[in-house]
Amino acid sequence: MKYVRVRALTYSLYAAIPDRKYLNRGIVFHFLSWFPLNMEETEMQKVRRYIRGALLTAALAVPVALVAAPVPQEAQVQVRVYDSEHKDYHNWDDHENAAWIRFQDENHRKHHEFTKADKKEQAEYWNWRHSHPD
Repeated sequence: MKYVRVRALTYSLYAAIPDRKYLNRGIVFHFLSWFPLNMEETEMQKVRRYIRGALLTAALAVPVALVAAPVPQEAQVQVRVYDSEHKDYHNWDDHENAAWIRFQDENHRKHHEFTKADKKEQAEYWNWRHSHPD
């Protein structure tokens, strides 16, 4: 085992380093790399620290940027219809519109919009809808 004397500011630190090749592989504690062994290693360490810092910043910033990025949404209006007998709301979308057309076909009625149906027909539809889930 080889002992390397490392100087930092006004005090000396003795560290047991098995071999210099392990210093750059991260096997020896990372804080030892902060103390210069000679000027060449100091410049290399500065470059490595800069690259490590840039990679760490990128690794932390990319997921945040992906989560924060707004997702483009289709321009659509959400319509909610209240069912007074069952006391609940239904989102009226293409799926509900298909169920409305199926209700009209099964009951042999002319096709028309739900908003133009009278209250009795709307109540019949909601009763049918609750008995025919998706």
